[in-house]
Amino acid sequence: MANSVNTNQSSLVALQSLNNTVNALNKTQKRVTTGYKVADAVDDGAAFAVAQSLRSEKGAIDAVNSQLNIAKGATNVFNNAATNVSDALARARETLTKLADQNLNTDMRTKYNNDFTA
Repeated sequence: MANSVNTNQSSLVALQSLNNTVNALNKTQKRVTTGYKVADAVDDGAAFAVAQSLRSEKGAIDAVNSQLNIAKGATNVFNNAATNVSDALARARETLTKLADQNLNTDMRTKYNNDFTA
């Protein structure tokens, strides 16, 4: 007598086990492929909605961080420029202070004057 999968109890149990294994592998494959535990609403609708909301918030935060980095770069450029201006003004003040000395000889006065106008 020939046994069929439909009538053989052992075969039915093995088939059910195989189907469960295939389903688990498919679920794992989806997680590995997407990188998400809840990849779509089929997995868990409520968790998927929360995850989508969090992904959206992360995108917004990433955009803000990008803009903040741009602003930080602009601030660094401004700070460097202000430092350079401050240094130039300090050198000019130093040169003018030296030029104010009445005991300065003509050669030194000419040198300081050229430094100041350069």
